[in-house]
Amino acid sequence: MLLGAADPQLVSLELDMMWSQVAGVSPVSVLEKYHGRIPLMHLKDVKRGVPKMYNERIPRDAFAEVGNGVIETPRVLAAARKAGVRHYFVEQDQTPGNPVDSLRQSFEYLRKL
Repeated sequence: MLLGAADPQLVSLELDMMWSQVAGVSPVSVLEKYHGRIPLMHLKDVKRGVPKMYNERIPRDAFAEVGNGVIETPRVLAAARKAGVRHYFVEQDQTPGNPVDSLRQSFEYLRKL
């Protein structure tokens, strides 16, 4: 709603592909709809079986390293390139162990793409 009402010259979005997915909205559809208005994007994944919800009350173990969940990361990244995303942040809100190990897994997956 905010992007639909706001001046495109003044308001842009920092998209989090995992939270978009959790809300039941394809990150690809957001990128396509708001082409040129999403300069920043958070890359992370979510495990299978997390129900659609509109809050942050997902289980701690629902977060996944990029490429280890249900999000079609190559498709999202292709849409992001077309939409003009300039900066990407690899993150994971919760990790099963050492956060650096989780970041390393995400990095290795992305590097191979």
